[in-house]
Amino acid sequence: MLSNHNQDKNIFLFFLMILMIVSCHNPHFKTSSNTPSHEPEKINFKVAALIPRDSQKDAWSRSAYEGLITIEKELGVKIAYKDNVDIPSPQPNSRFDKILREYAQEGYDLIIAHGGQFTEALDTIAKEFPRTKFAVVTAYRGNNNNVAGVTYRASEAGYLVGVAGALATKKNKIAFIGGQPNLQSQEVAKFCEKGAKTINPSINLSQTWVGDFTDQTKAKQLAESAIASGADVLILNGGGIEPGIISVADQAGVKVIGSHRDQYELAPKIVLTNMITKFGEIYLQAVTLAMKGQWEGKLYEFGLKEGAIEMAPSHGNLTTEQEAKLRHIIEEIKLGRLNILS
Repeated sequence: MLSNHNQDKNIFLFFLMILMIVSCHNPHFKTSSNTPSHEPEKINFKVAALIPRDSQKDAWSRSAYEGLITIEKELGVKIAYKDNVDIPSPQPNSRFDKILREYAQEGYDLIIAHGGQFTEALDTIAKEFPRTKFAVVTAYRGNNNNVAGVTYRASEAGYLVGVAGALATKKNKIAFIGGQPNLQSQEVAKFCEKGAKTINPSINLSQTWVGDFTDQTKAKQLAESAIASGADVLILNGGGIEPGIISVADQAGVKVIGSHRDQYELAPKIVLTNMITKFGEIYLQAVTLAMKGQWEGKLYEFGLKEGAIEMAPSHGNLTTEQEAKLRHIIEEIKLGRLNILS
């Protein structure tokens, strides 16, 4: 026969076991935990963006959308955006002025304009709202106050696509086809030639410009002309015009290197690689500076070291040796052992 003491002990253990079972199976039973939440705390900081074209279909515009989603997820800031604001292109500055002014009046702390076409409008509105911070995504030197340029390091991007093109060409003839010849795109083109000639000084690299980022007809014509002249690698820096060029190259069996996103799926046999700009990292860097009160109104550029640029896999369209050479150069730049500016 059990003693009263043992009976009490057994009853206590029985009820303790029942309590543990209930707590494990009841979703409303809460226990304390020191495990941090993966959800960012919502903070009182608002970021808005002007996006030139379709934020889902256009590679350049999509990069802006992805940047906003990243800062919302990682930093907990409130975001807003308007896309297709430069369609049809070019739109007058008055249209950009209106959107920028509305966001500033609504109290957004940082307003990002995703492209060089917004620079003049940004400068105008920034004077009206000196306490608001503005960023234009291009190689703009800033106003030393509340407007900054925020972008990827065009020298590194251009150099790497030039290297990749030079490694792949069999005819020593490459064609660079750009959209709008703004400061950023011209910097890419300049270092594209430098990278190509580092691999092979005798390479012939031509440059042509569509004049905007939407004229598919002209872009295809330039691609056809480059192919007819003997180019066997096309290097693109054109945002929305790139899919049309890739289709022309695919029909001709000419290799292509794209920009801003991996476009391998458009033509798996001829897309060698792509220079990918990771605007999630770029936006994170910029917004963090603004939130910390470190905004200097200058040009901020981010590259391989910051994880803002990467080259997509070649999926076998570069040989093992070519791929290894490209990856070696990437690491040399990232580690500071190769100075491409010298």
